Amino acid sequence: MKEEWKEIEECTNESKKTTLINKFNKKYNTPFSEYGLKSFMKKFLPRYKQYGINSTVLENIASNLWRGLKKYLYSTGKKIKYKEKDTFNSYRIRIKNGSFNGIKYDLTNTTVTIKLNGEKGNFMTIPFIINKKSEYEMYSFIPSNEIREIGIQREFIRGKWKYYISFSIKGEKPSKGRKIGKGTVGIDLGPSSIAVSSNDKVYLGVLASEINNVQIDEKKLRCLERKMDRSRRQNNPLQYNDNGTIRKYPKGERPEWIKSNNYIKLANERKELHRKKSAKVKLSHNILSNEILTYGDNFIVENNPIKAWQKGLFGKSVGKRAPGKFINLLQKKVESFGGTFTKMKTKNAASQYDFTNGIKTKHDLNERNITLSNGNTHLRDTIAAFNIQHFNGGDYDVDNMIKIINDKYMLGGDNSIDEVNLTFLNLVSKQ
Repeated sequence: MKEEWKEIEECTNESKKTTLINKFNKKYNTPFSEYGLKSFMKKFLPRYKQYGINSTVLENIASNLWRGLKKYLYSTGKKIKYKEKDTFNSYRIRIKNGSFNGIKYDLTNTTVTIKLNGEKGNFMTIPFIINKKSEYEMYSFIPSNEIREIGIQREFIRGKWKYYISFSIKGEKPSKGRKIGKGTVGIDLGPSSIAVSSNDKVYLGVLASEINNVQIDEKKLRCLERKMDRSRRQNNPLQYNDNGTIRKYPKGERPEWIKSNNYIKLANERKELHRKKSAKVKLSHNILSNEILTYGDNFIVENNPIKAWQKGLFGKSVGKRAPGKFINLLQKKVESFGGTFTKMKTKNAASQYDFTNGIKTKHDLNERNITLSNGNTHLRDTIAAFNIQHFNGGDYDVDNMIKIINDKYMLGGDNSIDEVNLTFLNLVSKQ
């Protein structure tokens, strides 16, 4: 069995890998499919029914589990991670046979009723708060709308758990008043910065610029982590060697870690600092993505190796600014409005390409200004975004790029960097 599974893991052909997994499932009666996992999870129902976990919740957990397994079996997943205790913070229930198993809702009185365990009639009714001034939230309460899914999520905020409910409605989603622009947009993304070039506007800025005062939080965070480390060492002397390193134990023989009340309090403070930082980044990304959304409807972005950045020189910048989250958010918004989002291969070297002579020249990381063969000097990030914007069908649209530059860069004097960049940042397309 181990040899057969090793053959599956080492197989690089996706079609052959699927065939091998199907044979493995049939031979050993294993549940390596979404339907198989759902059937497998049913045997846990009698054990957990007393806690209000019904068959629908188990099916939802099985679907989430399959998404992780599918990534591991067929895609880029390298390791299966398990949920730690007290980290299961959300679940969703789909409508089945006209009802939601274990949940009832009343939109008139804004309450949700949840079945607590398997005993008949044992329910808990909880009121929920809505923003009646928000047309987007009130859209769920239109009687003609059909609710197809209910989600419940919890977040640990200021030392307390807060619970949220969401309703998924059949049909088109309501508008928030946002509109997508027209034209092609090029995006050059860095570990902490972003440059955008479109027909009418160019943007150059820092991602999540609102968290520039985050150094204060980081200082407090480091202080909390030192306190936690001291508390952990004081309460768990058997877990450490005399030189301060963690002691190794045979599998299954490690003593349980002791967490004092003070340690738990410090851990909650640390969690709150991370939550605030994450909330600031998320808000900043939403604001910026909504602005960039108006620049065009055909977005091209260089497919940069963000994971490699995180493991290499730019780990802190990536952790602080979250460029990957921003690109995923922007892509989701663009596609939801019917636009296109293309990721350009890095081998096209947007920051190295000089469209005036067709030559690629490698530049040092600290070289932030680039002079083209025609004598014009530009910011590295903005000229890269301009190149990406005019990448079409596997190559750059050089003729159109030269025409645009000639129309926009009719500068007098010595063509200083400040003059050229000012012109670039205030360009208005004549296409």
